[in-house]
This record gives sequence, structure tokens and C-alpha cells, in this order.
Amino acid sequence: MIQKSPTSKLVIHVLNLERSPVRWKFVEQQLDRHGLTPIKVVAVDGKLLTDEEINNHYDNLENRLKYFWPLKRSEIGCFLSHRKSMLKFINDGKAECLLLVEDDIQVEQKFSDHIDQWVNLLRGKEPVCLKLFTKRSISGKVVAKIAGVNVIRPNRVPLGCVAQLLNRAAAQRFLDKSERFSVPIDVLYQQWWKHKVDILCTESSLFVEVSHLLGGTNIGGSDDLSAIQKIKRELGRSWFRLKLSTTSRVLRLFKKNKASKPCT
Repeated sequence: MIQKSPTSKLVIHVLNLERSPVRWKFVEQQLDRHGLTPIKVVAVDGKLLTDEEINNHYDNLENRLKYFWPLKRSEIGCFLSHRKSMLKFINDGKAECLLLVEDDIQVEQKFSDHIDQWVNLLRGKEPVCLKLFTKRSISGKVVAKIAGVNVIRPNRVPLGCVAQLLNRAAAQRFLDKSERFSVPIDVLYQQWWKHKVDILCTESSLFVEVSHLLGGTNIGGSDDLSAIQKIKRELGRSWFRLKLSTTSRVLRLFKKNKASKPCT
């Protein structure tokens, strides 16, 4: 029989909208099967945010200057939900690491059977975040191997925030760097050279995103856009991702060369 709370070093937060009780029940059962006891963090509902609440955190001017499209209310709510979880983790002051997951996931046995090893990877004072989900192949330096799964410091951090482990230093750093924001939360994770958190990724996903089983994503699509707007957005998206990928890869190479240069 799997024991509850397999490690006192870890706290598990599930982001769940108040209007989505079915999702909470689903993810709670999923985690329970692996002996994991989650804490429900009521997600910030973008539909209910006032303009004042949005303006307190969302930097519209910087968004227009540095991103390719205005954030939707749901994206702003998602970002604020991640901040809410991180702040709760910091203020509770007990566990060493936070497993922050969304409410449309299934857990792989390779995670639940080796939790202590995954958590130990983040031990220390330096800010470290381990992303546990990816849709595409990842290239970069292999820094560890746990349960047959490579842990990589990626040349380009993958999109998506389905599941991630953070130590206390990483959560605090993200909070410090995102009091005001202009990009989605997963793009913040990608910009490691700005927040200086060591972002690691598992080469294969340890959590599976199953929103298609639960009525689809809560972020929403683009049905309200005209054909011209959709084309403009996709062109902007492609250009932004190219710039971000190039920046990330060049800076990784620079750091690698700098680290390998002999001292004189």
C-alpha cells in the first residue's frame, strides 16, 4: 500500500477554478492513486477580474513593446494563479519544494515512485525549477538521470506549465520578478536569463496533460478573431518565438564557453 505524503519536503498545489469542481475531483483522484495528497489553490478567474485588479499587475505598455499580442483575461488569471500558489508556498514556510500542477493532469509512476530523488535535485540555496511536462523533444546538457529519465538544462525552455517543481529560492525569485508582467506565465519560465532561475526539464513528461478529457482548456481559443487578426497573430507568434529561441540558445552557448575558458 502506498503511503500518503511520501515526503515532508514537498507540498503539492493544484490550481483549480471555483467553477470547475469536476476537474478538482478528477485530479484529486489521480494524485490519490499515487499516494499524493494535494492542496487545492483556488485559481484566479480571469472572467471575474476588475480592470483595476488587472492594471495592478498587467503591464499593457510593455506587452505592446515586447510581446506580439495582448494577453487574454484567462492568461492574466493563470499568471496570477501561479503567483498565488508560490506566495502561499513561501508564506507557509514548511516544505522545501512546491509541486505546482494544473487540474488537467495524470501522473506517471516514474515521478511518484521516486519523489525523494526528484526533490533532492532541487536542494540547496540556488533557485532551481524542474519542469515535468513537455510536448516536444528537448536539446541541452544532461545534468542528472533519475528512474531512467534524463534531466536536461534546455537550450530553449519548452512552453506549458502543466507541472513543475520549485524550491523556495525559485518561487521567491519568480515572485520578485513578476509583480508586474506582460507575457504569459510559461514565457516567463522561458526567459531564464532575466529571472536567473536555473530551469531544468525532464526529457520525457512525468505528467500528462488531459484537458481533452475534461472539456478542453480553460485558457480559451481564438474564435472571436477575424481571419486577418489570426494571420497577424500567428506571424507575430512565429517571429517572437524565433527571437526567444535564438536568444536562449546564444546565451546558453555563451555561458558554456565562458565556463570552459581557462583562468589566466
